[in-house]
Amino acid sequence: MKETITFVSSASSKEAFRYIAIYLWVIIRNAGRSIDRLVHGYPWVALIATHIIAIVASLILVGQARAERDSYNQELVHTQQLLQSAQAAEEK
Repeated sequence: MKETITFVSSASSKEAFRYIAIYLWVIIRNAGRSIDRLVHGYPWVALIATHIIAIVASLILVGQARAERDSYNQELVHTQQLLQSAQAAEEK
């Protein structure tokens, strides 16, 4: 592992993207290792956190589905009212 960071002032775009990819991989790898240590050290905390995240995500998705359903129901009621008023005007 390198102990010092060297800065290159005249790197090409290709080299810059390569450095970005390398250090992004280092960040992802280290985050994965940290999560692995956490899960092995505190398995119950990981299980509880997973369940809480799943419950919150499901509540959000159910809420969005209900809002979408309600908007469609509101549009249907409005359309039915327009149809009934048109039928009533036609009968007169």
